[in-house]
Amino acid sequence: MGDSAPGAFGELRVGETKLEAVMRGAGETILFLHPEIGLDPKSPALDMLAKSARVVAPSHPGFGRSDLPKGFSHIDDLAYFYLDLLEEHDLKNVTLVDRKSTRLNSSH
Repeated sequence: MGDSAPGAFGELRVGETKLEAVMRGAGETILFLHPEIGLDPKSPALDMLAKSARVVAPSHPGFGRSDLPKGFSHIDDLAYFYLDLLEEHDLKNVTLVDRKSTRLNSSH
C-alpha cells in the first residue's frame, strides 16, 4: 500500500475488489471514509491529516472508479467490506474519520 501521487488516486485492493484510494503521510493510520458526494484527492483535509498520520482514504465500492462487488446491496455489506480491508492490510489501532469528521477509535 504505497502513497498515491499528490492530488491523485492510487489503487487499493480488498480481495478481488479494486478501489481508487488516496494514501499519503506516515505514522498512525487514519481510515478516512468520504461523504455521499465522493472523494476528492485534492482535498485540503486529506493533506492536513497526512501531516501527522498515515491517511488511507478509499472511494467506497461503487463510487468513482472503485469496483462494486456482486451481491453488494446493504450498509452491512459496506461495514463487513471495511473490516476485510482492515484485516487484509493488517491495519490495527486505526482512527476512523467518517463523512462528518467524527473520530472513533478501532481496536481491530
